[in-house]
Amino acid sequence: MKAPKMGLDLMIASQSIVESIPIATLNSKDFLSIHQLFPLPGLFHPGLRDWIVNPVREWTLTPSS
Repeated sequence: MKAPKMGLDLMIASQSIVESIPIATLNSKDFLSIHQLFPLPGLFHPGLRDWIVNPVREWTLTPSS
């Protein structure tokens, strides 16, 4: 039986919340579990190229000029 691996995800999520920076991850399932208890400022799945949790402010994936 595998042990839960939420430790690092919680650390990433807490930093994301404190800094108001969205998370980009292929592992959106675990972060959605965290989002149910602690709202995240955004969750982006780069494989799907889609926001799983809409960002609290506008974010782009291209550099601004």
